[in-house]
Amino acid sequence: EKTFKGDDSGALVQNGLSAWFSVKNELVRAIEVSAHKPYVRGEGIPADKYTIKPIDEEEIEFADFGFKLSIIEELMYIKGLLKPKFDLYEFADWYKDREIDID
Repeated sequence: EKTFKGDDSGALVQNGLSAWFSVKNELVRAIEVSAHKPYVRGEGIPADKYTIKPIDEEEIEFADFGFKLSIIEELMYIKGLLKPKFDLYEFADWYKDREIDID
């Protein structure tokens, strides 16, 4: 059972406690014991945050994808005019249809 985002090892869960071990080269490097709270993908992210909503303005089509990305970077990340600011890690956590591995 996953205990945190990115956990691919799981943990021992018993009576509301979670014990997680980090093992490298057959040596235990770390042990964490805590109250068990299951990891829920997308928890805390609004359900409609990355849903594409219809617009009531003229649509602009870009022939060059690189140029389109440059415009998005300028308006979203540099000037802060496009919302919500797209966060790849948050989107991967929010998206429910399949697990997205961004590594």
